Amino acid sequence: MIAFLRREPVLLQAAFLALVNLVVAFGLVELTAEQTGALVGMLAAVLGLWARRLVTPVSKLEEKP
Repeated sequence: MIAFLRREPVLLQAAFLALVNLVVAFGLVELTAEQTGALVGMLAAVLGLWARRLVTPVSKLEEKP
């Protein structure tokens, strides 16, 4: 399961953000629209950096003459 999540970090990011929005929409957590927007924006930025780190290639391509 962990290997799958490492291969698909954007799927995990989208699912987590959807879960946060659903929790707020169903009233399980009382947040204003501004607070919800700020929370989702901050989470998207942090998770985006995490996903970027996982999908960035670390090896260098060698140029052929």
